Amino acid sequence: MSRINFANDRIINRVTSLLEKFSESMSVEVMSIVLYGSRARGDNTSQSDYEFLILIGDGTPLEKFISFGENLKLTLLKEKYINVKPLFYTAEIFEEILYKDKMVGTFLYMICRENVILYDKYGTFMSIRDRLFRNNRKREELFLAQCVEFAKLFGSEKWERKWERILLQFKYHSRRRRIY
Repeated sequence: MSRINFANDRIINRVTSLLEKFSESMSVEVMSIVLYGSRARGDNTSQSDYEFLILIGDGTPLEKFISFGENLKLTLLKEKYINVKPLFYTAEIFEEILYKDKMVGTFLYMICRENVILYDKYGTFMSIRDRLFRNNRKREELFLAQCVEFAKLFGSEKWERKWERILLQFKYHSRRRRIY
């Protein structure tokens, strides 16, 4: 298990630099940059991808939104950063899919649970994440059960066990809170 120093990580610095450059040149507001996956959890290997969630301002026109993402991806490929996986959403669409789509929403929930916030203008991502754990729209127990199903669907026994353990812990703590 290796933990990286995020402030001195060459790839993270390059991605954030490119996002800043494209944000300025294309007049697109970057709201949040979030690292997720094994690098955020600290269980990465040297071969692990850098997975980024990038939230763009809600008012961004669709063609600018698409162009912004594609320009970043093409530049990263050109510079041979093939292990960088950016994922783009507006905050509004991210939150809508989080609650409404069973498959993709479960994946977004996983991102909300295990992440490192690298940049969060106005606390956009943090606000979404905080509302998630206090929401009335969808119970956390349901999200966790969906994470178990998600892992089963992709045939990952390791992740299935992990999410089952988290679900059991959640149920245990929920019962204890009701008793006291």
